[in-house]
Amino acid sequence: MTRPDVRRPWTASPVHSLWMMMRRNPLGLLGIGGCDCRRSQVAFPHSSETPATRGRCPMTAVDDRDTALGFRPVELGFHPDWDVHDPIAWLTGDPSALLPLLQQPVDATDLILLEQVDVEAITEPAELIDYLSVVGRLEARLASLRLAAEAAFANTACPDPTVRSSYAEAAAEQEVAYATRNSAYGASKEIERALALKETFPSFRAALAAGEITERHCAALVDQTRYITDTDVLATIEAAALEKARTLTASELRKHLDKLIARHD
Repeated sequence: MTRPDVRRPWTASPVHSLWMMMRRNPLGLLGIGGCDCRRSQVAFPHSSETPATRGRCPMTAVDDRDTALGFRPVELGFHPDWDVHDPIAWLTGDPSALLPLLQQPVDATDLILLEQVDVEAITEPAELIDYLSVVGRLEARLASLRLAAEAAFANTACPDPTVRSSYAEAAAEQEVAYATRNSAYGASKEIERALALKETFPSFRAALAAGEITERHCAALVDQTRYITDTDVLATIEAAALEKARTLTASELRKHLDKLIARHD
């Protein structure tokens, strides 16, 4: 008889695995001494073990972003790639490890590094700016998770978007306001933004999750295009605005959106 799988679901999380690896044997991550912290000990469904290179712990195909099909750091936290992140810097909280984080999509494991860095001990202003940039990207990632949850909750309260119930919407706003410690009006704006990102502006939603833009950029897009109903026009405006959103502030993006709307609508 097959033994039922009684593992706790969070033990299959790569973030949990990284934490356990650092807790059990930090030097094992560097290939120093005996390494009993194999990632393959954490069972992942449908993963095949790949040969380990010298000086590394064995890892499964799920760990390797080059071999895992459909694996994206934005969709799932992964244990750091030591070819990109200096393991010594990670384990010691060296601020020099912050710079590589700004060159790829934000990831849940970035928070582990931030908690290791003592900002009071940083003497280089540029490293403090890097730290602030990483914090901002993580805030964007958290905002994307919150908005996704708010959209899911709103759809549960009002499953048919064509027949909105004012009572159900008001109840949803009150619940979200309580959960987020926001006003009912602020919650209604967030729910509107969340639904618009999910249903109309998927590219902005993905950019927010990657830490490339902020929630303020998304708010500018949703507010400025509120009265446009043509889906083709909305898609065109989103594509054109996203390129600028990565480099402009939210207020600058609003001015750019005014020009785009006047041109395409």
